[in-house]
Amino acid sequence: MNLDIADFATKGERGVDLFRRRQDPSSRRARFVCIATAIEAPPAGQSAPANALPPPTGQEKPMAGRLLLCHEPGARKDAASLWETVSRFESQPALHQPFSLGDAQGYPCTDGLRAPLDLFLYIEFFRERQLAAHSLDAFARTLDADARAAAGLDPGELAATLRLALDYNMIARGAVLWPRLQPLLAARASVRELPRELQESTGYALRLLGDLRLRAGAAEDALGAFETALKLGDNPFRRRRAIEAAVAAGRIDACRRHLAAHAALAPLPADLQALAREAGIEPLPAGAAKP
Repeated sequence: MNLDIADFATKGERGVDLFRRRQDPSSRRARFVCIATAIEAPPAGQSAPANALPPPTGQEKPMAGRLLLCHEPGARKDAASLWETVSRFESQPALHQPFSLGDAQGYPCTDGLRAPLDLFLYIEFFRERQLAAHSLDAFARTLDADARAAAGLDPGELAATLRLALDYNMIARGAVLWPRLQPLLAARASVRELPRELQESTGYALRLLGDLRLRAGAAEDALGAFETALKLGDNPFRRRRAIEAAVAAGRIDACRRHLAAHAALAPLPADLQALAREAGIEPLPAGAAKP
């Protein structure tokens, strides 16, 4: 299916997950990436997650009491379209029909779908997600069966497995892997004169693990993972994640430090400036004032 396919939604662990289909140029298969999640707004008196977006003007009524968490910076530009995707998902009964794999008579059909091709998109997504879940569960079993196996993990395989958990927003599976992998990666990151290839792969794996902890609401864990990743390689994306985790954890000192480091690398984007101001950080670091 090499078509211009619109974003689509499924029910996830924290709310409605919004996915984007991306063709993998290295194979004939597609990748699916969770780019945002629509969640219920917290009760009055509780703070909302850092950088959460309310529904835009014109969409407040149907989406009242909800917020959008953007997992990719570019998703913020598509926020209005993503809210429309949530609304479209919830208004199609065929997408919420329960069925059993063993009962062919009860399988969903294209009746009631916005477009007949949607059914085949969800079938493709189901297959790829099942393969990802199988890989993650097998990976966790391997670590449980042999505690020493973790030390010999291929860095590329480790990062690819964590990427699956993040792409499909499998927060619970990420939580299972955290206590097994965090000590290993932290120990590897502390090795002096770590080969360049291991620096890159370990830093990337720590960033992925931090992303999973941030989505799980474990902001302190996430901040620690991002800061360790930054020791292995500094870039604006990792600094962004550290800033978001610091705000979520209420660590204003760490937020100031990472804002200044980001500003030294590149001008702060408008959304990070707004996030810093909401956290009460004024004035912003020098070099940060370009929206």
